[in-house]
Amino acid sequence: MEINGILNILKPPGMTSHDVVEVVRDLLKIKQVGHTGTLDPGASGVLVLCVGKATKLTRYIVEGKKVYRAEITFGVSTDTYDNYGKIVKTKKADVSKIELIKILKKYIGEVYQIPPMTSALKHKGKRLYELARKGIKVDVKKRKIRIYGIDLIEFSPPDRALIEVECSKGTYIRSLCNDIGEAVGCGAHMSFLVRKRVGPFLLKDSITLTELETAVKSNILHLFVLPLDYPLKDYPAVNITDEKIIKRIKNGNPIKTFNYDNEKNSSLVRIYFDDCFAAIGSIKTYGKETTIKPVNVFV
Repeated sequence: MEINGILNILKPPGMTSHDVVEVVRDLLKIKQVGHTGTLDPGASGVLVLCVGKATKLTRYIVEGKKVYRAEITFGVSTDTYDNYGKIVKTKKADVSKIELIKILKKYIGEVYQIPPMTSALKHKGKRLYELARKGIKVDVKKRKIRIYGIDLIEFSPPDRALIEVECSKGTYIRSLCNDIGEAVGCGAHMSFLVRKRVGPFLLKDSITLTELETAVKSNILHLFVLPLDYPLKDYPAVNITDEKIIKRIKNGNPIKTFNYDNEKNSSLVRIYFDDCFAAIGSIKTYGKETTIKPVNVFV
């Protein structure tokens, strides 16, 4: 059976994102399965998997905003910035709620962040965590990220706080927790993490691997496979019925634009053939003429 679509999986703690991909490949008997952004092994939450032709959509889903809920433990710093690393510093936690709220606000907007040495980022072709295991330290460059919002959900003095963060791709929440601890003055690490949202994919709609296995055995997998255009709803749409134009798009040739609503000034458009999702197109304007160039064709 050919499967083309997206799965919103609830990753359990204790598994790597790649572990989840391997389990799903085995369950679905298909090699074309890929995730759209890793979660730390100790974290849980939304892990979006693209299956079959949906693997072409990975780069679009990665761009979506993420929402995390994390627990910060103050007074203890670790080399991995989470509770799985070695303790490198301890100091009595003395944090007030008012002070913490002020510090959190400083991280809203564009900020620079140093990824942890135990991340999956590459340095000269090697994963940072691979280098860390060998005791090799390298200078990790700061990366610009965006924090859209941070809310203090709960404060348990003197040493624990629960925060919710909405952020851009490339954000390391454990690095953020470490930075907050340094700003407070007593150090801190991330002691819990769950990803609540990736773009339009919500935690409340995710399914466990056990539920996925049951769906496969019960022949109801289709109820959980989301359509290819699910994460593209913010892009304007154009529906084409002319066979000549459809053929041009299938061959990757640009076409003149049709009437469509582009209030958000998007550079991409969803293309449908007789109301069936068929392609993603790039909108190009040359003088007064606007064209659509197919960039991913799914039929």
